[in-house]
Amino acid sequence: MRTWERRWYLVAEPDNHHHGQSVFALERMENIALTEYEMQPSSNISVTDYFKGSFGVNHSDYQQPVTIRIRVYGTQTDYVRALPIHESQREIERTDEWTDFEMDLVPCYNFYQQLLWHREKLEVLSPSSVREELHNILRQTLAMYEIVP
Repeated sequence: MRTWERRWYLVAEPDNHHHGQSVFALERMENIALTEYEMQPSSNISVTDYFKGSFGVNHSDYQQPVTIRIRVYGTQTDYVRALPIHESQREIERTDEWTDFEMDLVPCYNFYQQLLWHREKLEVLSPSSVREELHNILRQTLAMYEIVP
């Protein structure tokens, strides 16, 4: 089991699933019934290992975590210190104007959403692929707000 944003998720290996372990949101499960069949936890699943490098409940068997460096400006730094963006977050460098943090994870939709929550007070420094993806998201968002005279 794992919690994310006040929701519970189950990591399981269903017999009828096409690939090993999967994550299931408890509030979206339907037709749950008790049976006499007793399942034993798999020794192949360790929730800690399964979610290592993941952001929230997003998991990828195919991607490896990357080191992401961000710069947080002004008083937003205190907020990011108090509520880390990811459990691997560590403070790297600090000045009076900004603080750099690094974290190791697989970037995903929810991760970019979390970065955007900090608005202009957060900048992705590296890797370039994460910086470019955030740039593309911001460009698409800005296009939605074009002011037509």
